[in-house]
Amino acid sequence: MKVIKPGNKEKPLRITCQHCEAVVECMKNELRFEADERDGDAYVMRCPECGGETWQNVNPAHTSGGWWDAR
Repeated sequence: MKVIKPGNKEKPLRITCQHCEAVVECMKNELRFEADERDGDAYVMRCPECGGETWQNVNPAHTSGGWWDAR
């Protein structure tokens, strides 16, 4: 059997820490989800280098730029 086209796999995200500017690659399930009715739900990454938290709105359309870098 041969796979002609691979199925949908989750792609890793590249995140730039807003504190120390380290670039981290991770999967969405490694991020913390924060529900927020006022500002919108967000994913939070704790930087393995400096320990700082970087927040990104779940809906990237609500942000200017953000740290998403999905390949």
